[in-house]
This record gives sequence, C-alpha cells and structure tokens, in this order.
Amino acid sequence: MPSRAPLWNVGRYGAFLSGRDGPLPHRERGVEAEPEKEKERTAMANYGRYGRPNVDDDDIEDEGLSSVRLSQVEEERLYWLWRGRIPLGAITLLDGDPGLGKSLLTLDLAARVSTGREMPDGTPGVEGEGPQRVLLFSAEDDPARTILPRLRAAGADLDLVELGQGAWTQRTGKKSLEHRNFLLPRDVEVLQWKLEEDSNPLLVIIDPLMAFLEGRVNSWRDQDVRAALAPLAKIAQKSWAAIVIVRHLNKAAGASAIYRGGGSIGIIGAARSGLLVAKSPDDPEHERVLASVKSNLGPPMPSMRYQVLATPSVNGVPGVPWVDWKGECELSATQLLNAAPMGRGEPHPGKTQAAVEWLRAALAEGPRLGREVEREAQTAGIAEGTLRRAREQLDIAYERRGYGAAMQTWWLLGGKAEEAEEAEETEEPAESEE
Repeated sequence: MPSRAPLWNVGRYGAFLSGRDGPLPHRERGVEAEPEKEKERTAMANYGRYGRPNVDDDDIEDEGLSSVRLSQVEEERLYWLWRGRIPLGAITLLDGDPGLGKSLLTLDLAARVSTGREMPDGTPGVEGEGPQRVLLFSAEDDPARTILPRLRAAGADLDLVELGQGAWTQRTGKKSLEHRNFLLPRDVEVLQWKLEEDSNPLLVIIDPLMAFLEGRVNSWRDQDVRAALAPLAKIAQKSWAAIVIVRHLNKAAGASAIYRGGGSIGIIGAARSGLLVAKSPDDPEHERVLASVKSNLGPPMPSMRYQVLATPSVNGVPGVPWVDWKGECELSATQLLNAAPMGRGEPHPGKTQAAVEWLRAALAEGPRLGREVEREAQTAGIAEGTLRRAREQLDIAYERRGYGAAMQTWWLLGGKAEEAEEAEETEEPAESEE
C-alpha cells in the first residue's frame, strides 16, 4: 500500500491552455479559417459563458480550458480494504432495511481492520498491512451498552477504534472549545485533518448517513447530495481511507436494487462500491445476505451469507450479538429484494430428531470447534438447515476463544457453559507435593 500522505491536489496534472489572443491551432498549421466559421466563433464568444451575453465580463483578461494528455498521467494501482468490495480511497455505500444487522456488520468489519484479520471471504484484510485504526460515527447505537460490547464480542482491538463525538472550534484569544455536532459537508475539513494529521484511521464508518447531513441538504435532491458528498469523496482519495456510509432502504418495492436506497440516486452515484444487506429468501428468519449493488472499480463479487448469533447469556442477561459468516451464494441484490420469502415448508421431524441426537453425541464430552462440527455434520449427510434446527432445540451455546487472527468459535451444549464456569469457581487448587 502506498504512503498515506496526501496524494491528490486540484490541478495536479493541469496544463492551462489559452488561445483567445493568439492564433487558432489550424492557423498555426497553415490553414486559413473560413470567414463564416470565424463569424460564428465571434458570435459565440460575444454570447458569453453559461449562455449569457458578455455584458459584465469586462474585467476578464483571458480564459481557457485546463486539460492533460493521458500519456502524462502517472498510473496508480487500486488498493482494497476488502478485496473487490470495499476500496481504499473511495466511498462505499451499505444499504438495507432496519433490523438486519447493517451496523453489526460494520462493527465486524471494524474489528477485522483493527486486528489485521482476514476478511469474511478469506482474503487478506487491508492488503495484508496489519492492524489499522478505525473511526466510527454512530447516531443510533449507545456507545456503552451497544457499540462497546459488540466490538468486544467481535474481537476488536479497542485501542485502535475511535468513536466520533462531534467537531470543535477554538477561537482566537479563548481557551475554551466550542463543541458542535459533526455534520456534512460543513465539517469535512475537520474530518480531513483527522484522516491526514491526527490519528490517521484507514476505515471511517458513518452510520447512518442521513443523521450526519446538514439540515440545508435535501437528501432527495440530486444536486444537494452530490455537492455534500463530493468533498467527502475527495478527502477519501487524498488520505487513502475507505469511507463506509450506511443507509436505509425506501419503500419502492419491485424497483432495481440501485434505486432502493433512501434519498437521491446521487448518493450511490458518489460511491464507487455499493453493497446491500437483505433477508435470505430461503431462510428469512435466520439468514442474511450481503450482495453487491454497484462496483465501479472491478467486477461484482459473489454474495455472502451470514447469521447473527449471540454470546452465551450470563445470569439471565441476554448475550451479545455477533456475525457468523456462512460463505458465498448465487443470489443477486435485485433477486434478494424482489423475491418473496419462499420458506422451507415443514421440516421432516425424523431428520431433525436424528440431527439432535447426533449433535448431542458430538458435544457430549465438552466444547468443540464449530467448523469441525459443521464439517462432520455435512459428512454425516445432515443438511445445514437441519443442523440449525437441531442447534436451536438443544440450545447450543457459543464461545469465542483466542484473540485477533487466532480467534475461533466453539460450540457447547446448553447449560455446559455455566457448569464449566461453576466448576472453575469451586475447584480447589491442587496442593504441591513436598
């Protein structure tokens, strides 16, 4: 990955071309202009810029058009936060209905970036660069009760994740700071300072976008939206940060996926990558799918399935949700939005009961690595949906062990977690032999 120093400036390749007072290019090549064409050019020049007569342009000495030969442009390779899905130096849009785990998915992503772990599809995180800082703006979730526990459950390095709490200004001659809510595009310059000169985060999450737009920005007006997001896209390009913005869907059922996000089409127009979270038509109660809606910088990547699980409850307190990725699927974003839930029908009771007995025996001796159990179940001919129903009937608990790249999910029978904790608390230390 290249240096994180600012890499883009207005006019970086600009060559100012001016020729109003000089000869036209075809005259330099020895070709005389036709009199009628010359009159036409003069008339157009007198008509002025933007279709208005040149009545107020007496102070303009010269004008021209900036351009550059592409042979003079230095090519730059593309870098990814998540290969094929979230590019560095650009905006990525994450769409979805409320309650499907969009925010939870972004926290899973933040945990992976902060620890340098691989992405859900097994590709190296952050181009293999190791742990990176994350800046999170959240308007809907409580930091202490929701964000912190979920990041911890996802295995994040909390020292590398910052929560944006607003912007501030210090005026000349005053010691106190004036605090205000962070809003776009008003505070884009302070965000640029954060990205380039302060903590230098590589991932910025804005959740949801509408909560961080200035009141004067009409999110349904294309010009307003593009004017608000253009500066955000520029600072992403300058700092090489990946900026992920979250958005809810509108109610336009049946429309193409690219038109289903709330607000103007200009929002996804400003993004280089667009992703969608939706219920799986095959298992809408338990399974979600992350699909590609837009991919300007590469071919669309396969959709990925995931489930929202929870850590074991403690003393009656519900566990903390976390994302369990299940691999690729062939469903497209439009199919996900337009397909009515098909359901699975009534499962065969004999198959489910047989899976319950198999799973109880597999976990009888204590916790086991979840991936191993899933592989053995597949070998035994137990379908994924049947295994899920068996897990629900047995009230299987889940433990996350290890840290960072070594973190793994273990399965254990319901009640075994509490028994293990009680055994550890009551077990007396062994006496050393003299």
